[in-house]
Amino acid sequence: MGRTVPVVIALAALGLRAEAQYPRIGNLWGVSPASVEYARWSRYGLIVSSGGSLGTWRNFSTQLRKRNPRIVLLETAAFMNLGKPEATPFMRDEWYLRKPDGGKVIWWADQVYTPNLLVGPCLDSLVKQSLIQADALVREKLVDGLFYDSVVGAATWLGDVDTDRDGKADRAADVDLRWCDAQCAFFDRVKGGLGGAAIVANDAATRHQTHINGRLFEGIRLLDQVDGGGMSIQEAVSILTGWMEGATQPGLTFAIATHPIGWQAHRVGVGSTVTSRGELDRARRDFRRMRFGLGVTLLTNAYYAYDLGTVWYGLPWWYAEYDAPLGRPLGPGREVALETPVSVASWRAGQATSAFQMDLGVEASPQGIRGGTEDASGGWRRLFGTRPSRIRFVPGRTYRIQAQCELTAATGLVQFQLRTPTGGWEKHDKGIRTFSGKKGDRWTIDVTVKPDAYDDYGAEWHMNGAGGLLLKGLTVTEPTRSYWERRFSGGAVLVNGGDRPLRVPLAQPMRRLKSAEAPLHTAEADDEETAFSCSAGWQSRIREDRVVGAGYRVARKPGARAAWRFTAPSDGLYTLFACLPGGRSWTSAALYRCGATRAVVDQRQGDGGWVRVMQVRMKAGEARTLDLVSSGPGETAADAVRIESAARLNDGATASAVVLPARDAAVLLNR
Repeated sequence: MGRTVPVVIALAALGLRAEAQYPRIGNLWGVSPASVEYARWSRYGLIVSSGGSLGTWRNFSTQLRKRNPRIVLLETAAFMNLGKPEATPFMRDEWYLRKPDGGKVIWWADQVYTPNLLVGPCLDSLVKQSLIQADALVREKLVDGLFYDSVVGAATWLGDVDTDRDGKADRAADVDLRWCDAQCAFFDRVKGGLGGAAIVANDAATRHQTHINGRLFEGIRLLDQVDGGGMSIQEAVSILTGWMEGATQPGLTFAIATHPIGWQAHRVGVGSTVTSRGELDRARRDFRRMRFGLGVTLLTNAYYAYDLGTVWYGLPWWYAEYDAPLGRPLGPGREVALETPVSVASWRAGQATSAFQMDLGVEASPQGIRGGTEDASGGWRRLFGTRPSRIRFVPGRTYRIQAQCELTAATGLVQFQLRTPTGGWEKHDKGIRTFSGKKGDRWTIDVTVKPDAYDDYGAEWHMNGAGGLLLKGLTVTEPTRSYWERRFSGGAVLVNGGDRPLRVPLAQPMRRLKSAEAPLHTAEADDEETAFSCSAGWQSRIREDRVVGAGYRVARKPGARAAWRFTAPSDGLYTLFACLPGGRSWTSAALYRCGATRAVVDQRQGDGGWVRVMQVRMKAGEARTLDLVSSGPGETAADAVRIESAARLNDGATASAVVLPARDAAVLLNR
């Protein structure tokens, strides 16, 4: 089975109610309390809603709690995200956060206003507003608490701000800690006024942790990074566990695995037209991405949600994995190494520092490498870093960097990254992590990185303004084959965070889930990839909102040929799909061919998603080509194709071993 590497999660500190069952699934803004679909929504473990009268909440809450006594219900309240002044009569004009030129700070498609938390009466009014909104809901136990969006522990994340109205931009070192303290005071006052009701905040900082019950991690903050290889599973588990255990109990942190089509700037602020129907279908059927996010979250006690992100949350997608009767956890998540990691460097305080470059004002001491400055206006400066000639990061390889640091003086912001001076920090920094706090705060770094094609990468620590930092230890390893697992009373979850498939032997046979949804094999090929080729007559067109990737190809004359190559992963029947932009200008008779099988497709039916083209039988390892010949009236589009096996992943079979594809997970049940 391999060598077990335990994750440091104390079982005594799980902070769970005895009846807690897994998976724990959350939903953000997917339902109004006016909904009468009680059976659908009672399946969730945590729901964040918004709006609704006291009467609708009475019906909604009563019906959901009758079906699911363990459900957690949160109402959204106003704090950092305010509507237009005419919609927020509790705010005075002088209470809004301003820019140095005197204009109000407005963000997110010029729709969201920000209060100035450093104005005492403003903070008082915000507290009063939350108490008025939630008093009856909490007293009648219709909700368990409140949810606050976009609570970032710094004023300057919004750019140049002027909290004291002196016409000058504030310095981060002068206002950010005070800003965060004001937020903590707000949470304490609301929680006290509501008798200890739960509070969950999006984008909360570590300093908020002991003042609230948990944090929402939008995908780009956590699970998207793990899926993209920018964050290790170890780090994600540590972060989620830290919030579940370190926040006010009960811990209510939840993580969302968003989808890439939710983050483009052109979608922000466009309401219900943010996506096409086809894109929604594509996101819903991204089973691998859903499974991987669920698997990583199941290694912890946090709640999980899968959705688009940024501008459209709450779609009530439900998967077979959500219904898996895993029961209660039997222990923490753990990493199982199939091979011993390769050590690249290991340094501890007191050892020689010849592998480091230390800038002016930095020195080695028995306690570690110490650096800092008292110049609050100094801006960003490097403190120290590794020498590329002594600790080499080879392009294309994967490295895990772990470091133990401590603040020796309060600081606005310190930053770690793997940096190449040749490539430039704008495009080629890796593993960026930032931290701020007070003297004595510990900062643990655990990142997984893959260098680009430059041989002068170094692990570097930088500081903005005044502060002090002590590096106490550094370890660099090349991870080898490993997977993560967590055991439950009813089954287990296995997670592969690597770039290659893994065959995992099971200690005892286990049963797969039973579902007709997810295919056993699926693969996609876009027109921008090497698997695609085309003859003359095709032109590129950029239309990001309706296609896979940055664009697609267009042929205006009949007879132009495009082709996608793929290889069958196993014997069986496969369905071939094409991504089509849709619209009246496209042909109604595009000709697709795969071997002897032909299909004529009306490309006008597309909507940026997948349209079924044909079914073909293939043998394992067989190389096949799907051809497209432009034909019929109108233009012909060539974008992406997808193949799906008729064989299902969740077939209910008993297995003694499972194959985990790259960045994927499996939920298994006891026999």
